[in-house]
Amino acid sequence: MQGDVLADERTKSLGFDLEGKDKAGSFAMTDDQILLSLVRESGLEVMPIGEALERLPEVREKYFWKLISPDEDEITKRVNEAPLRGLFARVKRGRRVILPLQACYILRSEAFSQIVHNVIIAEEGAEVHLVTGCFTSTHVSSGSHFAVTEIFLEKNAFLSYSMFHSWAPQVEVFPKSAALIEEGAIYVSNYVSLREVKQIKAFPRMIVKNNAAARSYSIIYAPKNSFIDIGSHLVLEGENSRGESISRTVSTGGKVIARANLEGKGANCRGHVECHGVLLENGGVISAIPELTAFRDDVELSHEAAVGRLSEEELLYLEARGLSEDEAKSLIVRGFMKVDIPGLPQELKKEMDKIIDMTIGGKEL
Repeated sequence: MQGDVLADERTKSLGFDLEGKDKAGSFAMTDDQILLSLVRESGLEVMPIGEALERLPEVREKYFWKLISPDEDEITKRVNEAPLRGLFARVKRGRRVILPLQACYILRSEAFSQIVHNVIIAEEGAEVHLVTGCFTSTHVSSGSHFAVTEIFLEKNAFLSYSMFHSWAPQVEVFPKSAALIEEGAIYVSNYVSLREVKQIKAFPRMIVKNNAAARSYSIIYAPKNSFIDIGSHLVLEGENSRGESISRTVSTGGKVIARANLEGKGANCRGHVECHGVLLENGGVISAIPELTAFRDDVELSHEAAVGRLSEEELLYLEARGLSEDEAKSLIVRGFMKVDIPGLPQELKKEMDKIIDMTIGGKEL
């Protein structure tokens, strides 16, 4: 059964490698069952969160429900009351894990509610690249996914966390995450959703300490009947902390709310928000909502937002060189969604671009 589930065509399309030859570790969950949990590199721990709580006392003492309260809202209450499922991953102090750690969460049963709690830790001076795919099997059209994810980066650690979502038309998704980025650490968050989905609501919080940085990138394609409310909340607490929130949104009839909230609290902190959207069909809606709050006179926060249509000049240029209108639109949209992400390994960047090409490239936009 494990091989059949993980060999699903959507699993492959999101880059999950069943054999994991070029991966540091693998974790897979379908509905509420753990299918796979293994490690291939020293200095990296990967296991179900329930096993981590049993084996490692410090997980409950230092990490579990420490960044998010179980009573924060209906989502956290639901996760707290559910049987314990999810990923625990930790990179030990000073360990640089260059090969990516892969994880996937699959809805395989119709109308199933998948509920997970993840804890991810990069200890002092560690480096890791986590890639997750969240999706429905090809025969599933409805269901829900609730997730709490707590992320800890200790001093001078680096973590890139790339999330690829591929849901179904009647699926509702409520991921809730928070990250603590300690002194000198760097956190890069990439969120990609490229298929029709009934609803996604996500507003991750990132707390950035002295000389640390957080970068949030969202790439959203919203077909008709999709509603996606997504953003990031960056709290620049530390001196010389840095934060960046960049979103690229394309609507072909769906509704997208692209939010970004920057709070400048630390001395000499800097932050920037960039929300760009392209509306390709009447009936679609894109709302860009940047919010900047400065608490000191030496804080520097900025934003730019733009929503509009494709450039007529670019379309005419490509059509004059033999492309059809649909081919020209597809090419421009794919280029628009391929954001340059600092710190992302070249192989992961290629994988991200490939997923965008496969999803958008064959569509009539």
